[in-house]
Amino acid sequence: MSSRNAVITFIIILIVLGLLVFGGYYYINKNPTLTPAPAENIPIGLEPNASTTQSTIPTTPTQATGIKIGQTITWNGLSLRFVKIVEDSRCAKNVKCIQAGRVVAEVELTTHGKTQTAQVTNSTDGFSFGDYYITIVNVFPDKNSKTTLTDADYLITFSISQDVKG
Repeated sequence: MSSRNAVITFIIILIVLGLLVFGGYYYINKNPTLTPAPAENIPIGLEPNASTTQSTIPTTPTQATGIKIGQTITWNGLSLRFVKIVEDSRCAKNVKCIQAGRVVAEVELTTHGKTQTAQVTNSTDGFSFGDYYITIVNVFPDKNSKTTLTDADYLITFSISQDVKG
């Protein structure tokens, strides 16, 4: 009987976590003026319709930050500007696919006076630039076969590390 209780408890925990994740995503999408206070490991740069926004991220060994197209983040001497979506071949959430697909984002990276344009994808190990390592952690919103995403819809969470890969 105790294993049955454990299974029921596990299912309840999964339901509560699902509601929390969906509720937060729903709240952000239904409140476009929401701008969370900058804090360590909390995405910043959610300002609506921003053509360029610069934010400074606290110095930590790794930082994950969500930004929209045209926005710039600066962390520990590295500036990353999200230029555009090059490819979004992800499978729509309401469709069954053979492959998951991928997202390719073009970014402009600047550090120590050196600038480079790069394509970062969510389906590879990431991109090295100097002693920085950039990956895509998450892409919002999910694709849906009933809607078409515009550039303004995308919010990508980039992870920036230093001295991790070289």
